[in-house]
Amino acid sequence: MQRRIGWQATPDRIVITTAERELSKTSTGKLSPSGEWLIEDRRTYCDINGKAAKRTGDVPVDTKQNSSAGRHSDPAASSGIEASVAEQFPEGARSLGLLPSAVRSSAIARVASPVQFDGVTTQWSEPDGTPASFEVNVLRMDAQRAVVIHATSAVGSSSWSVSQATYRLSEAEIEQA
Repeated sequence: MQRRIGWQATPDRIVITTAERELSKTSTGKLSPSGEWLIEDRRTYCDINGKAAKRTGDVPVDTKQNSSAGRHSDPAASSGIEASVAEQFPEGARSLGLLPSAVRSSAIARVASPVQFDGVTTQWSEPDGTPASFEVNVLRMDAQRAVVIHATSAVGSSSWSVSQATYRLSEAEIEQA
């Protein structure tokens, strides 16, 4: 069975969707998808205040991250993210690890022991293939609180433009498929 987990954050809620599809062995013994992706469940967490607390601003790049090479060299290492958390949630740790230490420590302080921690990093390029900018999206949450970060930075920039939303979560509304 293959499983994918996706998430979406709006100003007043976070929705986490789990989809699965069957696998079967091929004649060579390898596993191959044998069905469509089906939604297993969808969990909706509303902010109990009606809207997440949001703050935005430019955050200076850490001195040792001030190059595109520094942004790609094992960002989870020495990022303040516990090794066990980074091992359990590698995409979240990698994406959060790319951001300035002030952003990382804020997210970790708000959600110390995540049960969900995911991240996506996108590198945008010029038409000739030269890297132009980075976009990072991170969700870090436990049963009571979540932090969602959206950050962008141009290659060579001295800062990241960061938006951070902090949610106080209700119990999940669960839709079973």
